[in-house]
Amino acid sequence: MEFHRLYTDGRRSTRAFTGRTLCNETIHSLLQAATRAPNACNLQSWHFYVLDQKNIAKLVPDVYRGEWILKAGAAFVVCTEDSVLAERFGERGKMFAIQDTAAAMIMLLLEAANIGWSGCWLGAFEPEACRRLLSIPEGRVPVAIAVIGEAHTQPPMRDRKPLGEVCTMVGDFDAPGDKTEATAPFTLRSGNYGGALFQDLNLAEARFDDIWLADGKFNNINMSGTVFTDINLSGASYAGVDMAGTRFGAVDAESTCVEMNKAKFTQVDFTEAVLKNCRLCDIRLENCDLTGMTIDGIPAEEYFKK
Repeated sequence: MEFHRLYTDGRRSTRAFTGRTLCNETIHSLLQAATRAPNACNLQSWHFYVLDQKNIAKLVPDVYRGEWILKAGAAFVVCTEDSVLAERFGERGKMFAIQDTAAAMIMLLLEAANIGWSGCWLGAFEPEACRRLLSIPEGRVPVAIAVIGEAHTQPPMRDRKPLGEVCTMVGDFDAPGDKTEATAPFTLRSGNYGGALFQDLNLAEARFDDIWLADGKFNNINMSGTVFTDINLSGASYAGVDMAGTRFGAVDAESTCVEMNKAKFTQVDFTEAVLKNCRLCDIRLENCDLTGMTIDGIPAEEYFKK
């Protein structure tokens, strides 16, 4: 699976499984991915306990109360082994060990999605009960549990906060698609960029595919020849934008979709633009030149007379 699609649409926190079990080959693949995670000084301060369905049942209710995990195909309990890190870094080594196990967990979950399985990260469990059940020695601390299985129902993708709310840029960074730097058309694929601001850029011939851009803002942009496919532009605003020859929805495909509810366009050049398979609910046109515009092959002035 392409990585952008893997982390935006492939990996979900799944809590409904079919009961299908994992084979040794699949478990080995997941553990291989987990142990390739970045970790402090390559000391690999982790240890994994892999539980089959019979032993998953023993987790409920003392270790974890949710009975939905009973139909997971396997469970992975990841523990820290921080003694060697503590020897090298003192108290801070314990934090490094937690970081190592977190990195391993996300690698395991991403690999599960990559090979067609689903999973969920459990943090709200009783570590001491888990220690007793699995006879985990004192040198190890259970940190998290990943349950993996075949999804019975896949939950919808959940929104993330706009990057502007969770990121602070320190220093000067070149904008993507800058005229002086770009060597190829700018491409943005598979991601959630709700509320993003694009300003004073050259995005000619750019490609936007499988993107959430609701409430985005495009100001003073050259977007001539840009192609938008499988994209949500609800509430987006465009001001001072050249969109000559732009295509909304791939011209050669019937399945692509562009959502543009409540989008706002001000001083935008749409000469020879193409809109296909798009939702344009409640569109309002004011002071617009519609010369040559056709709707389903019918000249606009005739179409609106119907």
